[in-house]
Amino acid sequence: MFKLPPIAVDIGSSAIKIVELSGGHQKKLRSVGIELVPEGVINEGFISDIPTAQQALKRLVKRLRLSTMRRRACLSLGGNSVIVKKVNFPNKDEAELADMIEAEAEQHFQHDIDDLHFDWHILDPNPNQQDRSVVLIGAKRDIIDQHISVAKSVGLKIAVIECDVFATFNMFEYNFGMIQGLIALTNIGASSAQVSLIGNGQHLYTRDIAIAGNNYTKALSTALNIAPENAEAVKIAASEGGASITPDVQNVIAQVNKQLVSEIQVTTDFFFQSGEAPLDFTALSAIFLTGGASRTIGLDSAIASAMNIPVNIINPFHKIDIPRKFPMESILSQGHLYGIGVGLSLRDVEDNV
Repeated sequence: MFKLPPIAVDIGSSAIKIVELSGGHQKKLRSVGIELVPEGVINEGFISDIPTAQQALKRLVKRLRLSTMRRRACLSLGGNSVIVKKVNFPNKDEAELADMIEAEAEQHFQHDIDDLHFDWHILDPNPNQQDRSVVLIGAKRDIIDQHISVAKSVGLKIAVIECDVFATFNMFEYNFGMIQGLIALTNIGASSAQVSLIGNGQHLYTRDIAIAGNNYTKALSTALNIAPENAEAVKIAASEGGASITPDVQNVIAQVNKQLVSEIQVTTDFFFQSGEAPLDFTALSAIFLTGGASRTIGLDSAIASAMNIPVNIINPFHKIDIPRKFPMESILSQGHLYGIGVGLSLRDVEDNV
Protein backbone atom coordinates (compact mmCIF):
# COMPACT_ATOMS: atom_id res chain seq x y z
CA MET A 1 0.00 0.00 0.00
CA PHE A 2 1.34 3.47 -0.91
CA LYS A 3 2.36 5.34 2.21
CA LEU A 4 1.42 9.00 2.08
CA PRO A 5 4.04 11.41 3.43
CA PRO A 6 3.37 13.28 6.67
CA ILE A 7 1.97 16.80 6.64
CA ALA A 8 4.16 19.23 8.55
CA VAL A 9 2.09 21.69 10.58
CA ASP A 10 4.14 24.54 12.05
CA ILE A 11 1.97 26.40 14.58
CA GLY A 12 3.89 29.63 15.17
CA SER A 13 3.18 32.83 17.07
CA SER A 14 2.02 34.81 14.04
CA ALA A 15 0.94 32.14 11.55
CA ILE A 16 0.23 28.49 10.88
CA LYS A 17 2.27 26.98 8.05
CA ILE A 18 2.01 23.71 6.17
CA VAL A 19 4.72 21.94 4.20
CA GLU A 20 4.26 18.59 2.46
CA LEU A 21 7.14 16.81 0.72
CA SER A 22 7.31 13.50 -1.12
CA GLY A 23 10.11 11.25 -2.33
CA GLY A 24 13.03 9.41 -0.80
CA HIS A 25 16.51 10.90 -0.84
CA GLN A 26 15.44 13.59 -3.31
CA LYS A 27 12.46 15.41 -1.87
CA LYS A 28 9.77 17.06 -3.98
CA LEU A 29 7.39 19.78 -2.85
CA ARG A 30 3.72 18.73 -2.80
CA SER A 31 2.07 21.52 -0.80
CA VAL A 32 3.10 24.70 0.96
CA GLY A 33 1.08 27.54 2.49
CA ILE A 34 0.63 29.97 5.33
CA GLU A 35 -2.35 31.35 7.26
CA LEU A 36 -1.91 34.32 9.58
CA VAL A 37 -3.44 34.25 13.05
CA PRO A 38 -4.43 37.32 15.11
CA GLU A 39 -1.90 38.67 17.57
CA GLY A 40 -2.15 37.05 20.99
CA VAL A 41 -3.75 33.80 19.83
CA ILE A 42 -0.42 31.94 20.07
CA ASN A 43 2.56 33.04 22.11
CA GLU A 44 5.71 31.04 22.93
CA GLY A 45 3.87 27.87 21.93
CA PHE A 46 0.90 28.51 24.26
CA ILE A 47 -2.42 28.70 22.39
CA SER A 48 -4.74 31.02 24.29
CA ASP A 49 -7.57 30.75 21.75
CA ILE A 50 -7.75 27.18 20.46
CA PRO A 51 -10.94 27.64 18.33
CA THR A 52 -9.35 30.53 16.42
CA ALA A 53 -6.21 28.48 15.78
CA GLN A 54 -8.33 25.54 14.64
CA GLN A 55 -10.27 27.74 12.22
CA ALA A 56 -7.02 29.12 10.80
CA LEU A 57 -5.72 25.61 10.12
CA LYS A 58 -9.05 24.60 8.55
CA ARG A 59 -8.86 27.57 6.16
CA LEU A 60 -5.31 26.70 5.20
CA VAL A 61 -6.11 23.02 4.59
CA LYS A 62 -9.11 24.03 2.47
CA ARG A 63 -7.11 26.56 0.44
CA LEU A 64 -4.37 23.99 -0.24
CA ARG A 65 -7.02 21.39 -1.14
CA LEU A 66 -5.43 18.87 1.16
CA SER A 67 -7.16 15.62 2.00
CA THR A 68 -6.49 14.82 5.65
CA MET A 69 -8.22 11.43 5.65
CA ARG A 70 -5.84 8.80 7.09
CA ARG A 71 -3.05 11.40 7.05
CA ARG A 72 -0.56 12.01 9.80
CA ALA A 73 0.89 15.30 10.98
CA CYS A 74 4.31 16.28 12.26
CA LEU A 75 4.17 19.07 14.85
CA SER A 76 6.83 21.21 16.47
CA LEU A 77 7.11 23.14 19.72
CA GLY A 78 9.42 26.02 20.60
CA GLY A 79 10.03 28.91 22.96
CA ASN A 80 9.33 28.49 26.66
CA SER A 81 7.24 25.39 26.02
CA VAL A 82 10.37 23.32 25.34
CA ILE A 83 13.47 22.71 27.45
CA VAL A 84 16.62 21.47 25.72
CA LYS A 85 19.62 20.55 27.87
CA LYS A 86 22.93 18.89 27.08
CA VAL A 87 24.12 16.75 30.00
CA ASN A 88 27.14 14.50 30.45
CA PHE A 89 26.48 11.12 32.04
CA PRO A 90 28.98 8.43 33.09
CA ASN A 91 29.65 5.99 30.28
CA LYS A 92 27.21 3.11 30.66
CA ASP A 93 25.48 0.76 28.28
CA GLU A 94 22.21 2.09 26.90
CA ALA A 95 19.99 0.20 29.36
CA GLU A 96 21.87 1.53 32.40
CA LEU A 97 22.06 4.99 30.84
CA ALA A 98 18.31 5.00 30.25
CA ASP A 99 17.66 4.17 33.92
CA MET A 100 20.03 6.92 35.02
CA ILE A 101 18.41 9.51 32.76
CA GLU A 102 14.91 8.57 33.92
CA ALA A 103 16.01 8.93 37.55
CA GLU A 104 17.78 12.28 37.11
CA ALA A 105 15.60 13.98 34.47
CA GLU A 106 13.50 15.96 36.96
CA GLN A 107 16.48 17.72 38.57
CA HIS A 108 17.90 18.70 35.17
CA PHE A 109 14.58 20.11 33.94
CA GLN A 110 13.74 21.79 37.27
CA HIS A 111 10.09 21.01 36.57
CA ASP A 112 7.70 18.44 37.94
CA ILE A 113 8.37 15.53 35.61
CA ASP A 114 4.67 14.66 35.64
CA ASP A 115 4.02 17.97 33.84
CA LEU A 116 6.40 17.12 30.99
CA HIS A 117 6.83 14.74 28.11
CA PHE A 118 10.54 14.13 27.76
CA ASP A 119 12.91 12.27 25.49
CA TRP A 120 16.66 11.97 25.14
CA HIS A 121 19.30 11.33 22.52
CA ILE A 122 22.95 10.29 22.83
CA LEU A 123 25.11 12.80 20.99
CA ASP A 124 28.37 10.90 21.20
CA PRO A 125 27.92 7.17 20.55
CA ASN A 126 31.61 6.42 21.22
CA PRO A 127 31.55 3.77 23.99
CA ASN A 128 35.25 4.26 24.79
CA GLN A 129 34.95 7.75 26.25
CA GLN A 130 34.65 8.40 29.98
CA ASP A 131 31.40 10.37 29.65
CA ARG A 132 28.57 10.31 27.18
CA SER A 133 26.90 13.52 26.04
CA VAL A 134 23.11 13.33 26.06
CA VAL A 135 20.53 15.88 24.93
CA LEU A 136 17.43 15.96 27.13
CA ILE A 137 14.26 17.40 25.59
CA GLY A 138 11.22 18.19 27.70
CA ALA A 139 7.92 19.74 26.63
CA LYS A 140 4.94 20.82 28.71
CA ARG A 141 2.10 18.33 28.46
CA ASP A 142 -0.66 20.94 28.35
CA ILE A 143 0.92 22.77 25.40
CA ILE A 144 1.47 19.50 23.53
CA ASP A 145 -2.22 18.72 24.06
CA GLN A 146 -3.18 22.13 22.64
CA HIS A 147 -1.18 21.58 19.45
CA ILE A 148 -2.56 18.07 19.06
CA SER A 149 -6.13 19.38 19.39
CA VAL A 150 -5.51 21.91 16.60
CA ALA A 151 -4.13 19.25 14.26
CA LYS A 152 -6.92 16.81 15.07
CA SER A 153 -9.55 19.47 14.32
CA VAL A 154 -8.92 18.91 10.59
CA GLY A 155 -8.85 15.13 10.87
CA LEU A 156 -5.10 14.63 11.12
CA LYS A 157 -3.53 11.96 13.29
CA ILE A 158 -0.21 12.62 14.99
CA ALA A 159 2.97 11.03 13.67
CA VAL A 160 5.80 13.03 15.25
CA ILE A 161 6.15 15.82 17.81
CA GLU A 162 9.45 17.64 17.33
CA CYS A 163 11.01 20.78 18.79
CA ASP A 164 11.83 23.82 16.66
CA VAL A 165 15.56 23.56 17.33
CA PHE A 166 15.92 20.10 15.83
CA ALA A 167 13.39 20.66 13.05
CA THR A 168 15.53 23.61 11.95
CA PHE A 169 18.67 21.48 12.22
CA ASN A 170 17.06 18.71 10.12
CA MET A 171 16.28 21.25 7.41
CA PHE A 172 19.80 22.64 7.45
CA GLU A 173 21.49 19.24 7.36
CA TYR A 174 19.35 18.05 4.43
CA ASN A 175 20.16 21.13 2.37
CA PHE A 176 23.80 21.71 3.26
CA GLY A 177 25.13 18.53 4.86
CA MET A 178 27.63 18.56 7.69
CA ILE A 179 29.58 21.82 7.93
CA GLN A 180 33.07 21.53 9.40
CA GLY A 181 33.82 23.81 12.32
CA LEU A 182 31.52 25.64 14.71
CA ILE A 183 28.49 27.43 13.27
CA ALA A 184 25.45 29.19 14.72
CA LEU A 185 22.07 28.20 13.30
CA THR A 186 19.68 30.99 14.26
CA ASN A 187 15.91 30.74 13.81
CA ILE A 188 14.24 34.15 14.25
CA GLY A 189 10.48 33.91 14.61
CA ALA A 190 7.81 36.34 15.72
CA SER A 191 8.03 36.04 19.51
CA SER A 192 11.47 34.51 20.06
CA ALA A 193 14.71 33.48 18.40
CA GLN A 194 16.75 30.36 19.00
CA VAL A 195 20.52 30.28 18.59
CA SER A 196 21.87 26.75 18.20
CA LEU A 197 25.60 26.09 18.10
CA ILE A 198 26.56 23.18 15.86
CA GLY A 199 30.06 21.71 15.84
CA ASN A 200 31.03 19.40 12.98
CA GLY A 201 27.38 18.46 12.52
CA GLN A 202 26.67 17.86 16.22
CA HIS A 203 24.30 19.94 18.34
CA LEU A 204 26.23 21.51 21.23
CA TYR A 205 24.14 24.27 22.76
CA THR A 206 20.87 26.20 22.33
CA ARG A 207 19.62 29.43 23.88
CA ASP A 208 16.30 31.18 23.40
CA ILE A 209 16.34 34.96 22.89
CA ALA A 210 13.30 37.09 23.70
CA ILE A 211 14.03 39.57 20.88
CA ALA A 212 12.43 38.66 17.55
CA GLY A 213 10.05 39.87 14.86
CA ASN A 214 7.42 41.31 17.20
CA ASN A 215 10.01 43.60 18.78
CA TYR A 216 10.50 45.38 15.45
CA THR A 217 6.75 45.83 15.08
CA LYS A 218 6.30 47.20 18.60
CA ALA A 219 9.26 49.57 18.23
CA LEU A 220 7.94 50.93 14.93
CA SER A 221 4.42 51.28 16.35
CA THR A 222 5.70 53.32 19.29
CA ALA A 223 8.21 55.46 17.39
CA LEU A 224 5.88 56.28 14.49
CA ASN A 225 2.70 56.44 16.61
CA ILE A 226 0.85 54.03 14.34
CA ALA A 227 -1.30 50.95 14.92
CA PRO A 228 0.56 47.62 15.29
CA GLU A 229 -0.92 46.25 12.05
CA ASN A 230 0.37 49.30 10.18
CA ALA A 231 3.76 48.95 11.85
CA GLU A 232 3.88 45.32 10.71
CA ALA A 233 3.20 46.42 7.14
CA VAL A 234 5.97 49.02 7.35
CA LYS A 235 8.40 46.41 8.68
CA ILE A 236 7.60 43.96 5.86
CA ALA A 237 7.83 46.67 3.20
CA ALA A 238 11.21 47.76 4.54
CA SER A 239 12.55 44.20 4.51
CA GLU A 240 11.32 43.72 0.95
CA GLY A 241 13.18 46.83 -0.19
CA GLY A 242 10.23 49.20 -0.39
CA ALA A 243 11.06 52.59 -1.84
CA SER A 244 9.27 54.47 0.94
CA ILE A 245 11.67 53.57 3.76
CA THR A 246 12.21 56.75 5.76
CA PRO A 247 15.25 57.53 7.92
CA ASP A 248 13.03 57.15 11.02
CA VAL A 249 12.07 53.60 10.00
CA GLN A 250 15.68 52.73 9.23
CA ASN A 251 16.83 54.03 12.62
CA VAL A 252 14.18 52.09 14.57
CA ILE A 253 14.97 48.83 12.78
CA ALA A 254 18.71 49.42 13.21
CA GLN A 255 18.25 49.83 16.98
CA VAL A 256 16.39 46.53 17.31
CA ASN A 257 18.99 44.87 15.06
CA LYS A 258 21.64 46.09 17.49
CA GLN A 259 19.77 44.55 20.45
CA LEU A 260 19.38 41.21 18.68
CA VAL A 261 23.03 41.15 17.59
CA SER A 262 24.06 41.85 21.19
CA GLU A 263 22.03 38.86 22.42
CA ILE A 264 23.60 36.59 19.79
CA GLN A 265 27.03 37.73 20.96
CA VAL A 266 26.08 37.11 24.60
CA THR A 267 25.00 33.58 23.64
CA THR A 268 28.26 32.69 21.92
CA ASP A 269 30.38 34.36 24.63
CA PHE A 270 28.58 32.39 27.35
CA PHE A 271 29.13 29.15 25.43
CA PHE A 272 32.88 29.68 25.27
CA GLN A 273 33.18 30.92 28.85
CA SER A 274 31.02 28.18 30.40
CA GLY A 275 33.36 25.36 29.49
CA GLU A 276 30.71 23.79 27.25
CA ALA A 277 32.81 24.36 24.12
CA PRO A 278 35.04 21.45 23.04
CA LEU A 279 38.71 22.41 23.08
CA ASP A 280 39.02 22.19 19.29
CA PHE A 281 36.47 25.01 18.83
CA THR A 282 37.77 28.48 19.61
CA ALA A 283 35.51 30.66 17.43
CA LEU A 284 32.45 30.66 15.20
CA SER A 285 33.11 30.15 11.50
CA ALA A 286 29.69 31.31 10.20
CA ILE A 287 26.11 32.16 11.15
CA PHE A 288 23.07 30.91 9.24
CA LEU A 289 19.69 32.64 9.60
CA THR A 290 16.19 31.33 9.03
CA GLY A 291 12.68 32.21 10.23
CA GLY A 292 10.17 34.94 9.50
CA ALA A 293 12.32 37.82 10.77
CA SER A 294 15.61 36.56 9.33
CA ARG A 295 15.36 38.87 6.32
CA THR A 296 14.82 42.03 8.37
CA ILE A 297 16.62 44.79 6.54
CA GLY A 298 20.19 45.27 7.74
CA LEU A 299 20.18 42.37 10.21
CA ASP A 300 22.58 40.09 8.35
CA SER A 301 25.06 42.89 7.71
CA ALA A 302 24.81 44.06 11.34
CA ILE A 303 25.68 40.56 12.60
CA ALA A 304 28.51 40.19 10.09
CA SER A 305 29.97 43.58 11.02
CA ALA A 306 29.75 43.04 14.79
CA MET A 307 31.05 39.46 14.81
CA ASN A 308 33.35 39.61 11.78
CA ILE A 309 32.14 36.33 10.28
CA PRO A 310 30.06 35.35 7.23
CA VAL A 311 26.27 35.50 7.68
CA ASN A 312 23.96 33.62 5.31
CA ILE A 313 20.16 33.59 5.04
CA ILE A 314 19.04 30.02 4.41
CA ASN A 315 16.70 28.96 1.64
CA PRO A 316 15.00 25.88 3.20
CA PHE A 317 14.04 24.66 -0.30
CA HIS A 318 17.65 24.76 -1.57
CA LYS A 319 17.84 21.05 -2.48
CA ILE A 320 14.12 20.35 -2.86
CA ASP A 321 12.59 19.76 -6.27
CA ILE A 322 10.03 22.52 -6.93
CA PRO A 323 7.34 21.64 -9.54
CA ARG A 324 6.34 24.32 -12.01
CA LYS A 325 2.93 24.82 -10.39
CA PHE A 326 4.67 26.65 -7.51
CA PRO A 327 5.69 30.22 -8.43
CA MET A 328 9.47 30.29 -8.03
CA GLU A 329 9.37 33.99 -7.16
CA SER A 330 7.17 33.22 -4.15
CA ILE A 331 9.40 30.32 -3.05
CA LEU A 332 12.48 32.53 -3.21
CA SER A 333 10.90 35.53 -1.47
CA GLN A 334 9.01 33.62 1.25
CA GLY A 335 11.07 30.45 1.59
CA HIS A 336 12.72 31.64 4.82
CA LEU A 337 9.31 31.36 6.54
CA TYR A 338 9.29 27.57 6.17
CA GLY A 339 12.52 26.44 7.85
CA ILE A 340 10.72 24.56 10.63
CA GLY A 341 8.06 23.21 8.26
CA VAL A 342 10.64 21.78 5.86
CA GLY A 343 12.55 20.20 8.74
CA LEU A 344 9.36 18.63 10.07
CA SER A 345 8.33 17.32 6.67
CA LEU A 346 11.62 15.41 6.42
CA ARG A 347 10.55 13.22 9.33
CA ASP A 348 9.05 9.80 8.63
CA VAL A 349 5.64 8.69 9.87
CA GLU A 350 7.38 5.70 11.46
CA ASP A 351 9.53 7.96 13.67
CA ASN A 352 8.78 8.02 17.39
CA VAL A 353 6.39 10.64 18.75
